[in-house]
Amino acid sequence: MKKPKKSKICLKFLHSISFLTFLFLLYSPALAQKGEFCLIYFTKVGCPYCAISDPIVLSKWLGEYPKLRIIEYLINDEENSQLFEKYAYTYPKVYPYVPQLIISQENVAIGLDQVVKVEKLINESEFNPCLLLEGQVNFSNLDLGLLPAHPKVWVGNKLILPGSSRLNSTLILELIESPDPASYLDSLGIAYQRIEPEIIPISGGRGIKFEKALRIDDWVIEWNEYGAGKVVELSESSSEIQSYILLIFIILLGLALLSGVLQRKVLKKKAAPKK
Repeated sequence: MKKPKKSKICLKFLHSISFLTFLFLLYSPALAQKGEFCLIYFTKVGCPYCAISDPIVLSKWLGEYPKLRIIEYLINDEENSQLFEKYAYTYPKVYPYVPQLIISQENVAIGLDQVVKVEKLINESEFNPCLLLEGQVNFSNLDLGLLPAHPKVWVGNKLILPGSSRLNSTLILELIESPDPASYLDSLGIAYQRIEPEIIPISGGRGIKFEKALRIDDWVIEWNEYGAGKVVELSESSSEIQSYILLIFIILLGLALLSGVLQRKVLKKKAAPKK
């Protein structure tokens, strides 16, 4: 009997290795979705610690780590606050304190000190799925239109504000990856409206500013040609102005009351009989 030729043995061996590699990639989501690191971020305008963490998480990190995908919930919004409570009920390690980054069911960063330390994990890891209430989902498999409450989705040099209309999830992901979303929609012949980008408020009297923006149905996409959104100082917001007006009113009311008390004392003194 003739022995099999070495070339045929090598060929069979290579086919076997290729097949095993395919199976390994197929059943290894972390490798199949390499390069997307998703975080859920709960924050609040008016929180002093969030005033430090917001620029780091929503600008600095996004400019330094292209793989980063952040789903932000501002708990000043009632629906977002209720969602935060649901996370705390569903996952024992989640507590209703901000700032907070949810990495996984077992890994949650609560408070400023823990949040800023997450950068080391981002730097050392290639992949992390998004932890939703239903469980973990790879970002590239997300339908952003089905995210609960009112999220903001931050990816590199872009911000996506999902609307209530049902847009094709593949289209949204392609717009996220596109260098110029407007040009991409033009190439597909899809109607949209160019709009003036709005500064996105963050804590500490600041906001994040982008250069360009468009609206497609009731979705909004803001982006920069290069780099993440820029942190800028905001003029006093209406809520802050109202707080100052209230404070001034209280001070004036106090002065008026004090003036009335002093006037009564003077009148009593004048009315008192002289000895």
